[in-house]
Amino acid sequence: MCYTYIRTSETYNNQITETFVMKNAYSNLFMSHMLGADTEKAYAAAFGTRVIGSIGDGGRDVPTGVADVPFVQVKSSVKGLRSFLVESLRRHKFIPICVGEPGAKDEMLAHLRQFGVWLGKDVQNRSSLQSAVAQVRAVCAEKIDQYAMAARILA
Repeated sequence: MCYTYIRTSETYNNQITETFVMKNAYSNLFMSHMLGADTEKAYAAAFGTRVIGSIGDGGRDVPTGVADVPFVQVKSSVKGLRSFLVESLRRHKFIPICVGEPGAKDEMLAHLRQFGVWLGKDVQNRSSLQSAVAQVRAVCAEKIDQYAMAARILA
C-alpha cells in the first residue's frame, strides 16, 4: 500500500500538539476501478459466468449466459449509470445495465428484459430509475437524436 503522512495541529488546554496521520494515497480513480472490478466479479458469479470486460470493451462487462440479454454493463453507482446512459444516447446504442448488489439470476434477467436495467435492492429510487432507463432504451431503439429529452429523463 502507498501512504502519505499528513501533519495536523490541535490545541488542547492551550497546548499545541502535532500528529501525523497516515492517509491512503491511492487516487479516487484507482479505488473506483477496484470497486468496479469487485462488482463485476459479483455479477459474474451471480450469472454463473466470468468477467470479460475491461477498458474499451464497448460496454460488455459480464456475459449473462442467455441469448436475449447476452451481456450487461456493470456500474457500482447511480452516478456511473447516468454517465453510461448519456453515452448510450449519444451513440444510439443501448446495453443492459446492472447497478448495486446482485440479486437472484432469474429476477435480474426479468428486470433486464422488462426495463433494460437491474437495480440492486440497495439502490434508492429504484422504480423511477427503472422507468428512466426504459425510456432511454426506447430512445436508443428509435435512434432519435434528442439530447433535450435525455436531459429531461436523467434529471
